Parts: sequence; C-alpha cells; structure tokens
Amino acid sequence: MKKHNKNIGIILSAAVIVANSQIITLSYALEPNKNQTKLEKNVEEYMSQISDDIKSESVEVTNRTELESALNDENVKVIDIRNDIDLPESNVMYIRGNGKKIRGYGNEIRTVKNPEDDFVKSSRIYVDTDTKIDNLKLNEIQIRVEDYEISLDVVNNSEINNGGILYWGDVTLENIKVSNGSIYGYGNMVVDSNTMKNTTIEYIGDEAKTLKIIDTEMDGRGHRTAPIFIQSGNIELENIKIVNPGDYAIRTMQRESRGKKETNIRIKGTLEIDGAKKDAIFLTRDHDWNPDDPSEPHFAPLELHIDGDIKQKGDTYTIKAQEGPYINIYYDQSKIKKAIEKWSCVYYSTKNREGNEPQSIVYANKLIGEDRYQTAIKISKKKSGEAKDEEWIGAQNVILVNSNSMVDALSATPFARKENAQILLTEKNKLNSETKKEISRLRAKNIYIIGGENSVSDSVVNELKSMNLYVERISGNDRYETSLEIAKKLGVVSEMAVVNGVKGIPDAVSIAPVAANKNMPIVLSSPNEGTKLFDQYIKENGIKKSYVIGNKAAISDEIANKLPNAERIGGINRNETNAAILEKFYTDTKLNNIFVVKARR
Repeated sequence: MKKHNKNIGIILSAAVIVANSQIITLSYALEPNKNQTKLEKNVEEYMSQISDDIKSESVEVTNRTELESALNDENVKVIDIRNDIDLPESNVMYIRGNGKKIRGYGNEIRTVKNPEDDFVKSSRIYVDTDTKIDNLKLNEIQIRVEDYEISLDVVNNSEINNGGILYWGDVTLENIKVSNGSIYGYGNMVVDSNTMKNTTIEYIGDEAKTLKIIDTEMDGRGHRTAPIFIQSGNIELENIKIVNPGDYAIRTMQRESRGKKETNIRIKGTLEIDGAKKDAIFLTRDHDWNPDDPSEPHFAPLELHIDGDIKQKGDTYTIKAQEGPYINIYYDQSKIKKAIEKWSCVYYSTKNREGNEPQSIVYANKLIGEDRYQTAIKISKKKSGEAKDEEWIGAQNVILVNSNSMVDALSATPFARKENAQILLTEKNKLNSETKKEISRLRAKNIYIIGGENSVSDSVVNELKSMNLYVERISGNDRYETSLEIAKKLGVVSEMAVVNGVKGIPDAVSIAPVAANKNMPIVLSSPNEGTKLFDQYIKENGIKKSYVIGNKAAISDEIANKLPNAERIGGINRNETNAAILEKFYTDTKLNNIFVVKARR
C-alpha cells in the first residue's frame, strides 16, 4: 500500500515563513544547527507532523487486503484504486473513519463467482462514515448505509453493476451508470444525470425526506413490476425518460404497516414513458384497501402534481388511480384528460401521445410452454419472479405430481397455497430434467410428492434426496385416499368442496382457486362409495358447509344429502358450472387477474 505526500505546497509555504525570519545561506544550512531559533524549531516539528499525517490520510491500494485495510483505517481519508480488484463471494467490508473519498480512476472492484455455485453471492460494503465514490466501477456488490446521519455520494462515471444500495442515510448518484441493480431506501436521495438499465428504485421516505430524479434515463428492460416503486415520501421527477418499463413505469403502494406517511409526487419538466405493458403510472394503496370507505384511518394522503408534461408512447392509459379520500391528482386539463372510470379506478390519458388512444383495460399474458412440464415452469416463474440478487427468496416448498395425474395436482392446490409452494410436474420413473432445473432455480428445500409409487416412483425420490432436499410423500392407495391425506395437511377447516373423482376434473379446475383461498379441501367423490371415505374426517373436523360442484349427473342427490349443509353449484355442462362458481364466489368486481384455460371435451 503506497503512501502519498501531496502537500508540497504546504511544505514550501512553511519554508517561506522560515526564510522571512532569517536569511539562510547554503553554508549556513550545512552547519550544525546550533543557533536554531524557536520559530524554526517549531516549524520543523510541525512540518514533520504534517508529513506523517499526509502519509496516513492518503493511500494507494492494488489488492483486496490493502483495500480492506484502507477502508477500515479511520486515519485514511483518501483511497486511490490503481487497478481492478477481485473479491471472493460473500466478502464483507466496512468503510470507517471521519469522512472518506474513494477514487477509482475507472477501475473495478468485483465479486468473482465460485465455479461450484449456480449464481454469484454478492459482497457487501457497509458505509459507516460519510463517503464519496469517484469514477469507480462496482460489480456484484451490495452497499448498505444503515445510519440516518451518514451520507454516500457515488459520482463521476462510476458504475454499479449487478448490485444495489440499501440506505437509511442520504445518497447522491450523479453522472453514473447502474445496470441490473436495486436501490431501496428511506433517506434523502438525489439521482442526477444517470443512465439506468434493468434497475428498480424503491422509496419509503419519511415526510421530511425527498427523492429527486433529474435528467435521468431508465431502461426497465421489461421489468416485472415498475422501475420506480414508491411507498411514501416526497418525490420530484424532472426530465426523465423511461423505456421498456414492464407493467408500469411508476407504481405506488403504501402498506398499512408503514404508518401514516404522506406521499407527494411532483412531475416537473418532461416525463417520457415508452412502452408500458399496462398503464404508465399506477397509483394505489394496499391490496386490502377499500377506496370507497373514507372511515379507514390508517392511510395518509397520496397526491400527484403534474406541473410539467407527460409524453407517452404506446396504446395504454397514462394514469390508473384508485381515486378517493386518500388519492388525488392535480393536472392541467389541456394536457391530461380523464378517460373512463372502471370499478374502483379512474383512468387518464395524455394528449401528448405517440400511439392509439387506449380502448381496453384488459392485458393478456400467455403462460404456455412447449409441453405441460414447461407450462408448469412458466407459471412457477411468473409467481416466484426471477433471481436478480441475493435478497430474492425463491420458493422453499415444491409440490411434485405426475404429469398424467392432474387430479392429484388439483387436490393439492389448497395445500400449495397453505405452504406457499409451486406445483411442478414430473415423469413416473425419472425426474423431468427441466423440472429439476426449476427446483434448483427456486432454491427449494422441501419437496412434497403427491401420489403413491404408481404415480411417482422411489427412483425420483432418491434423485431428489441426492440434491440434499427433504422429501415427503403424501399418498393413499388411490386418488380418493390421496385427496383425503392432502385434506389432513390443511389443518383447521370448516368447509369443503366435493367434485366427481372421475369426470369432475374440469369442475375441480374451476373450484380449485376458491378452495385455495378459503383453505378448504377438495374432496373426490367415488362413483360407487360417494364420500364415505371422508365420513370420519368430516366428523373430526366439524365440517359445517359443503359445496357440491356439478349437476346431479356428476354427483347425485343421494351423495349430496349425506354431506353437512350441502349447496350445489353447477350447470348443464362444465362451462355453466364454471359460470356458476364465478357468480357465487367472485362477487367483488375488483379482479386484478383472470386466468383462462381451455375446456377440453
């Protein structure tokens, strides 16, 4: 670690002081210093001390050991990084002292992937003092500013790649690039003149805190939710361009647990939004918020002030807002117009648009794979999201069923909801290769196999165990006993849905989401025995309500009459039965998603 003396000017200035007090000749300088004045002696001691201080305050580093030492040394104020530095996975470093500047000169600090790992485990840097990072590239590194009094500035062509910042203090990002990153924080933040790709800014600021995004371009690369996600605080957006944003460019959602924190968003200059899949801006509260009930006291106001101009490319609405006592929009009617009111939302459209006026608020996404295995995997990825950083959770639990035993998958749907598990498919004697990859991607720990060895053999079980997974089989002698064993896994229940165990698979598809939400088992009725197998289960659990799915041809009155408080929901065919289920259970018009499947005859 090379030390620098960068204050020659100070030394020369001190020499001038000495020269002014006494003329020094060369011969005098070479003589023993017997006649040294008190001033000269003080200056000499002072200069020696300054020289030592200078050496300790500024260092040059070339490797990880020197870097960690300099970051942790409270006497070091300036660190010069003169070459790229590699870090091992999960490396942890601390920036300590009384203010620190890190100059990168375009070099990179990066975490290097272990060849044995499936993904890079990022390193972390904890910022414990005011820090400025200048012209430095960071790759696979998470920065954490956990003190409200600490500030972090990342400036001057620095880069943050495949990493992120979690902060409580004040952060400035100026003239930098961020790629595949996540910025999540509570304090003041200024984002100025930056380029961001596939990066999310999520803000939860207090009323006195502000997020400013100025002269910045964000390429969402089809981000799953929104590049800018706001839960509370003051937000100022000025001259921003957002392309490929994903579903939305800007989304708000304040949860009740966050408390009464107002949200004020102000758009200045020009906000350009290109290609939102749904609405460009979505203003909402918690999923459970009732916008029609002004008596709800736990939500603070959300206001959007459009002082500038919104330019939009695409055919979707500019703003979707759950307007009411807590959400208000202030705008110039010459630039923005209210388009429609649908259900609990109001939709606005900008007059400065490149594209057609939106005609529909229904957005279709297809979850279709090359085969049923791939389709199940697509559904899994849609639900779990993608592994973009080490904070991604994945899914600890996976339910595995034979690809030809759809009735087992349907019976297991409520159990999957209870365990927050993905349902994947496999072959009988071999774990499907694509399914195996998805299990690894999810970082699963527990596998629940539905059905006996005739459905999923022990060879599959052994293969899963070789992956260091916990494996549990839930099964009976047939599909009816298997559905009973699944029901026992649900814990406390008070209702159940009954479907024909042979011909009632389409009916089970229709009722499965309802059963999952209500934590009620899907009981399979046998053509010969009806639901006799479940008599003891019904008695032990005190079942108070039964929904008989399908008409009398599917489940006879004789079987239905033996069930507790039975209510039949059905039509003359599977489509009418589906419609009857929708009418019975989906009375709330606020449906965010509708899934459509093909009804084969």
